[in-house]
Amino acid sequence: MEILQLISQDHGIVKALFERLERRAAEPGPETESLVAELVTEILLHTKAEERALYRPLQTKGSSLKDFALEGHVEHKLLEIAVKRLSVVPPGADGKFKAVLKVAKELFVHHAVEEEEAEVFPKVRELFSPEEREALGERMATIKTELRKIKSTVVPGPAPASETARPITPEEAGSPSAAGAVPSRAPESIPAAVVPAPSAGKSREENLPGAAPQSEELRRAV
Repeated sequence: MEILQLISQDHGIVKALFERLERRAAEPGPETESLVAELVTEILLHTKAEERALYRPLQTKGSSLKDFALEGHVEHKLLEIAVKRLSVVPPGADGKFKAVLKVAKELFVHHAVEEEEAEVFPKVRELFSPEEREALGERMATIKTELRKIKSTVVPGPAPASETARPITPEEAGSPSAAGAVPSRAPESIPAAVVPAPSAGKSREENLPGAAPQSEELRRAV
C-alpha cells in the first residue's frame, strides 16, 4: 500500500475511535478505558511511523514541505499529550473527560484532515513517484508492525508507584554513574534495546532520499 493510502487508513481508524468515545464521554467503565487505550496506541503508532517514513524524507529532500514536516512533529507531540491525558481524566457528568476529548479531536482534525489530506497529499504526489510512494508505504507499515510487537510502546497514564520508585541499574542506564537514580516519570517510548535486529538484506525503500537503515529507524522510535 502506498504511503498516502496508509496514512488515510490510519486517519479513518483514529476518527472512528474518537466518535465512539464521544458517545461514551459520560460513561466510565472497562469499555471506555479500552477505547482510550486503543486510541492512544493507534495515534502513537501512527505518529512515530509517519515521522520516520515520510517527515524525514521531506526534510532531507529540501522540498517546500520541509516546514510542514517540522511543524507536523510538534503537532504530533501536542496530540500525543492530549490523548494520553484521557487516560487519567475519568469520564463522567462533570464534563472534564469530554473537554479533553474535544481538544484532542480538534488537534487531530486540524493536523490530519485540514493540513495533511487537503494540502500536503497533493504536494507529496508531485514530489514522489508512484514507486517511491509505494516504497515509503512499505517502510511505514514495517515500522508500525515492529513497534506494535513491543508491548511497552504505549502505556497510557502514569506508571505504578512501585515502578517509578524503583532505582534503575547501571545496565539499564548504560552508565555506572546512573546507579541508584530514580526515574522522574514513566517512559513514554520504546526501549531501543528490545527492537529486533534487522535482516541482512536491504529493502528498496531504504534507498529513498532521507531513508536511514531500518534498524536505525526502529532504534530511534522514541
